[in-house]
Amino acid sequence: DDVRPFIAMEFIEGDTLEDRIKQGPMKLEEAVRIASEIASGLEAAHKNDIVHRDIKAANVMLTAKGSAKVLDFGLAQTAASTKLTRMGSTLGTVAYMSPEQARGEEVDLRTDLWSLGAVLYEMVSGRSPFPGDYEQAVVYSIMNEEPEPLTAVRTGVPMGMEWIVSKCLAKKAADRYQTATDLLVDLRNVDLSTTGVSHTTPETSIRETKPSILAIAKMAWPLIAAAVAVTIGLGYLAFSGGGPQSSPSPVQKIPVILEGITSISFPTLSPTSNYLAFAGEDTLGQRGLFLFDLETAGISYIPGSEGASSSGFTPDGTRLLFNANLSVYVVEVPTGIPIEIMELGMGTGWETSTSIFYADFTTGSTMRLDLDSGDISTVAAPDTASGDRLQYYVTSVIPDFNLGIGHREFAGEDISFFTVDLNSGTIRVGEEGIIVPRYVPSGFIVYQLVVDGGPLVIRPFDPKTREFTAPPEILFPAVSFDAWTLSADGSLLYIPEAIETPNSLSRLFLFDLSSGLVEAINPGLSGGRLQLPAYSPSGNSIVLHVEGDTSGPMYVSEYDLQAKIFSKRTFGDGRRDPDWSPDGSFLYFDGSSSDSPGIYRQNSDIVGEEITVVESEGHNPTMSPDGNWLAFTQPDPDALNQVDVVIRNMHSGVISVVDSSSGNQFNPDFSPDSRYVAFSTFIAKEFGVAVRPITGESYVPIGYPGARHPKWAPDGKSLYFMVRGDAIYRLPVTTKPIFRVLG
Repeated sequence: DDVRPFIAMEFIEGDTLEDRIKQGPMKLEEAVRIASEIASGLEAAHKNDIVHRDIKAANVMLTAKGSAKVLDFGLAQTAASTKLTRMGSTLGTVAYMSPEQARGEEVDLRTDLWSLGAVLYEMVSGRSPFPGDYEQAVVYSIMNEEPEPLTAVRTGVPMGMEWIVSKCLAKKAADRYQTATDLLVDLRNVDLSTTGVSHTTPETSIRETKPSILAIAKMAWPLIAAAVAVTIGLGYLAFSGGGPQSSPSPVQKIPVILEGITSISFPTLSPTSNYLAFAGEDTLGQRGLFLFDLETAGISYIPGSEGASSSGFTPDGTRLLFNANLSVYVVEVPTGIPIEIMELGMGTGWETSTSIFYADFTTGSTMRLDLDSGDISTVAAPDTASGDRLQYYVTSVIPDFNLGIGHREFAGEDISFFTVDLNSGTIRVGEEGIIVPRYVPSGFIVYQLVVDGGPLVIRPFDPKTREFTAPPEILFPAVSFDAWTLSADGSLLYIPEAIETPNSLSRLFLFDLSSGLVEAINPGLSGGRLQLPAYSPSGNSIVLHVEGDTSGPMYVSEYDLQAKIFSKRTFGDGRRDPDWSPDGSFLYFDGSSSDSPGIYRQNSDIVGEEITVVESEGHNPTMSPDGNWLAFTQPDPDALNQVDVVIRNMHSGVISVVDSSSGNQFNPDFSPDSRYVAFSTFIAKEFGVAVRPITGESYVPIGYPGARHPKWAPDGKSLYFMVRGDAIYRLPVTTKPIFRVLG
């Protein structure tokens, strides 16, 4: 008989995984299931000493039932014979090659696990972890770069999944999973209900554990223009001394693990690089400052730091300066107890290890406090004789020139850069629109443009001439002030989430009180902030104020709930904080951020000119439902930095202060029966909400620490307010026969 060899192969009907990925990212459960099935197939092959060497999405078939089948063992060899021998080439598909495979070195089963990590990355993100237009670029990326974290590419990715992928894609084979069995165990146990951001491979990790929330990257100045774009979301830039270098150091990505911490802000690194301090909240509900030990990776809470907002280490790294509730504190690191050293001020930084700068809110000055002697001296102060009401903040020191740099402002307006000679006190005012400038030792200043949420830039600066020597280069197009800080050696830390969605950038949301559904409104506007929305009396539209980009004006816009469109209702600069007249025919708003402060009225159909209602400075106007009263916020002419809620009688024009004894007051809102006004207060370093009758003396605090921005329900049976910006609450109340809290 004629005997011939033949190959019998299983016929699999279905599509390749590559075709499925082209349709878009897969459900996480499906991606984990398919990855587990591939890993199971590799486990069987590896137990028989077979290395596939060409795992890729095109070599995985999905059957009609969705099961994964690994195909094409054409490049497979036994583990004992895996050295590549083809001259001038490597085997496998470039985008899925491990670093050792791309170098033409001997490979083993861990190469397959690398390739499976790349496949899993594709399934979750819909794109390759190492993209490139040509093979050499892809190979370079595989050998030298880290893929963008999955949590930065797609929201809702569990921290455990990002860690699994990062471990698969470790550059060194010794840092990857050592067997497919180990990978299978983690895939089966990954928790798909948790999410997180930012992780990298174990070869650059501080410790090998779950992904971090704050990640760090490091580069020399010449790489900034090219590298910032690819490291956004990875975090930390250091500028080498002595100006630009001809041989810049390579990018390093070092994630910091902050497990169990939320609401992270104000990160700062000690000069000795032993500790990272930051504000946040832990799983026990403790809010305040925490220390992360970079050697042990332990996180400790600083008792007595509740409400802390910013911090800075001494030059020797032994003490930490922070602000909380309008007081300044110093604490010994790592186990000290905070000591209050100043009230009604804000610490802006250390001059030496024994003296600090702080902003004195009562005088508008930056002061120097010697912690050893207790002596206080003035560093920079407003020229009150010329009517200067600005607050001066010295935020950084250039030691070799004994020069301080900072910005000055008044209530977020009239912002400008200044320098001060720390010997003579001579102040030189510079460009407008610069806030929180910080000096980089190599001869640059990092600062934020115009407002919180604006671009973060770096710019060469000559301390001798006190002048910038070149235009600014943008590091990040938008960043909140509490998401970045610059340490003494020029290391810039930032929090990726806050960079991508700055705290000050806001959108409009509609919440249905009956169903609990939330609708996000896409404004299609160039502005970054939508603030203080107010429903029309008919309930058909909403007005709010819009802040343009960093150079754009503020204006009032109306959103039509039926047509779902925005339209401008004021023009020019500085119109904001709108509210309606009771019949909806007029809009009231203020011009406090313009050259013509005051309270204005405009026909809601924009017919006719604006009418000045109050000529003096005022904010947040609101009209009583009966049309008899106009409430607004106004600076107290007899007390610096004191703000009062005042009420104007619309018939007589008489203006009276609601309550001069309840600290600072703002954000007034009338009850539907026009008998009471609710407003925010700031008393004894704590925000609150109070209610007071239009006439009478019965001041009623509602008793919720941190509450602010009160709003009455239309039926007068509820009072809404925010608490510390974290949530909106509803409180049952009544005004019949008098105001009372009912629950």
